[in-house]
Amino acid sequence: MSTAGKSDEHGAPNDDRLLLAPPQNRGGLWHTVRQAAARRPFVTYMLIVSLLAGLYYGVIATPQYVSEARFAIRSREVVAPTGILANLMGAPTSLTDITAVADYIRSPEMAATLDRRHDLRELFSEPRIDPFQTISRSASDEDYLAFYRRHVIVKLDREASTVIVQVKSFTPESAHVTARSILDLTEGFVNDLSKNMREDTLASAEGELEKAQAQADEARVAVANFRGQRSDLDPAASGAILVGGMGELAAAAAQVRGEIASLLTYSRPDAPAVRQLRARLNAINADMASLRAQQGAGAGLPQEVTAFETLQVERTNAERKLATAEAAFDQARATAEQREKFVARIVSPNLPDTPTSPRRWLEFLTAIVFAAAGYVLAALTVAAVRDHRGI
Repeated sequence: MSTAGKSDEHGAPNDDRLLLAPPQNRGGLWHTVRQAAARRPFVTYMLIVSLLAGLYYGVIATPQYVSEARFAIRSREVVAPTGILANLMGAPTSLTDITAVADYIRSPEMAATLDRRHDLRELFSEPRIDPFQTISRSASDEDYLAFYRRHVIVKLDREASTVIVQVKSFTPESAHVTARSILDLTEGFVNDLSKNMREDTLASAEGELEKAQAQADEARVAVANFRGQRSDLDPAASGAILVGGMGELAAAAAQVRGEIASLLTYSRPDAPAVRQLRARLNAINADMASLRAQQGAGAGLPQEVTAFETLQVERTNAERKLATAEAAFDQARATAEQREKFVARIVSPNLPDTPTSPRRWLEFLTAIVFAAAGYVLAALTVAAVRDHRGI
């Protein structure tokens, strides 16, 4: 009788039975992988991260083209000449100006304007296998703005007071056109700021000039009306002429009477020379009587002279105020022109010919480094927690 399949005297199975028994399945490949991961968790983690990063940057990541523009904000203030380029570009502006321009480029207003011009939502929502480089056509304004800011990058060079704009897009043409539109819209924004600043600077001076002009016109009209009512261009001059004429005639009459008295010392009263002098004296007396009659007719001449002189003083003061206001307005206008700002293009938007993003190897290595650092940080944290709990 065969002894195969029977136990020996110690109860151990026969060797033939062991050879015929099927191998035991202890979990297969998955069990082996789990055991390997448990033995070397860091290696397993890095292999998974490398596989995912390589798949994304090697296959999934969508190529993007970058168009870059550089410009500065300058003013027309007079500065010491340092060369032809400095004279053409004007004086540099403060950091506040380029910061305001950078905020405008990042603003919802700029994003909405570019969407209306170039339909950026449609461009950003085109189907792609890269889920990180697309948005829904019906995305909210906030999501669209966040996506826009990831593709329109604004940098400030504080030392050179310049603004750097980089536009990422999925075609060279769209990147170039969008960057050019941003530059055009920025120029319009700066021009509007300069216009508002100019109007604010000139508003006060222009108001004072208009007020002084109105006062000067009123004073001139008052003088003209006074002259028209009296038919006298200058009552003060007319009064002076009248008084001066009386004085001259009185002096002439006194001189003639003296000559007559001197002549009578050696001539008869009816002498021809005496009669001639008496006739001259009578004529002078007649002229004096006529002037006295004019003075009597113009009894209110002093008051008229006073009123006229008052109007003259008011007109002179008004004209002086007008001249001062005109000088102040010219100074304000010159100041406004010096403070006027404009965009000085340093580098115009380029038309890219090759994609510059993503930089696959660099970004892949960066992802690996950050993943390793994250693992180490997590391991240290877990170790610290276990040590604290006494595990």
